Amino acid sequence: MKNQIRIVLLSIALASPITGMSSGLPAEHEAARLMLSLESLIEGEQWQAAGERLDSLKALEVDLESDFLFYNGLVLSRLGDYSGAVSNLEQYVVDAGKEGAFYSQALSTLTLLEENAAADSAQPEAPVSVQPELKSNDDGYIKSLQALYLTSDPKSALVQQINSLLSSHPYTGTRVKKSRARQGVQYSLSVNGTELLLQERSYQNEQPMLQVKKLNVLGVNPFMDYGCSSSQFLCYLYHPSKANERWILVDRDNLVVSELSQAFSELIRLMQRGA
Repeated sequence: MKNQIRIVLLSIALASPITGMSSGLPAEHEAARLMLSLESLIEGEQWQAAGERLDSLKALEVDLESDFLFYNGLVLSRLGDYSGAVSNLEQYVVDAGKEGAFYSQALSTLTLLEENAAADSAQPEAPVSVQPELKSNDDGYIKSLQALYLTSDPKSALVQQINSLLSSHPYTGTRVKKSRARQGVQYSLSVNGTELLLQERSYQNEQPMLQVKKLNVLGVNPFMDYGCSSSQFLCYLYHPSKANERWILVDRDNLVVSELSQAFSELIRLMQRGA
């Protein structure tokens, strides 16, 4: 961390709320202001707030100095996004080089992440169960999605949330993404009566292969299990009616797969009730 932080400017920056903040400064000066407050949040280990600061910086759409990559990687590592953390830290090392202020810290963090991933892969992978008492009857969650997607239909809101997550986190199985190459697996969900229709588009030699998987939700356990693999850079939802079968794959991100699990669970419950 930088040794000298301008405390007066930081205290002024932090006096405003974390989200929805706009100072009226030109974008490049607003970026500098947000970077100052970001340093303080990281030093205070306020990781969620730091993540929101990083989102505000990205939204400015200005060229950011390489330090941003280090901060972004550090925050993502604390928020459980392994692949995102590694990608940002590796890019920082390449861009900043040995002269970078955080060169040694970035390398140390990469080593630690690698060791943690190796330890995870050495353990038998077990599904993570979504606890019914925490996830059932979550009307507030569904209402927030209805407000987000401007719909009065709870099922439509859940389907849109699932498709948003699936489209923004397709499975590739690699940390390094090829910007224009078609690779991996992409999914799209729709609903027909009591059936979930999952369209799966996979690529072999950049040629698409399309199939549609149908699942009648009547009689299945709505509380979906999921798991992650560090060595394969993936997370997955287990099939609701076929034990130990990986049904949907996404690149490794615990938060994303957890959110998918909740959205699918709530959707299946609504469909089973005939809502």
